[in-house]
Amino acid sequence: MSCLLLRRYVDLRTLCGFNALHFCAILDHTEVLQELISHHANIIAPSLYECTQWTRFSPGTTPLHVAASEGQTLACKILLKAHVSGKMVHSLLSCLQLVCSAVKLWR
Repeated sequence: MSCLLLRRYVDLRTLCGFNALHFCAILDHTEVLQELISHHANIIAPSLYECTQWTRFSPGTTPLHVAASEGQTLACKILLKAHVSGKMVHSLLSCLQLVCSAVKLWR
């Protein structure tokens, strides 16, 4: 499949606005997540409407929000590395671990 054609489909969204990265983050499919990122999937794509089909995600939820709320640390690392420079990743990951721990406590 040509890269242009693949790019056309990599960011398709569901009715609530989730793209494939959101689902990879929920299900912890990190290999697929990396493949989508390598094909320039939108890593900051926000959901459009409240998504109750999987869990309780409000509008504006990005794949990183989903990964953090589901406690998918590796998916969070992959998304952060794709989004920020190498020097910032370490401090952001430390903060992320605290957030993931807090989310687990709130459940």
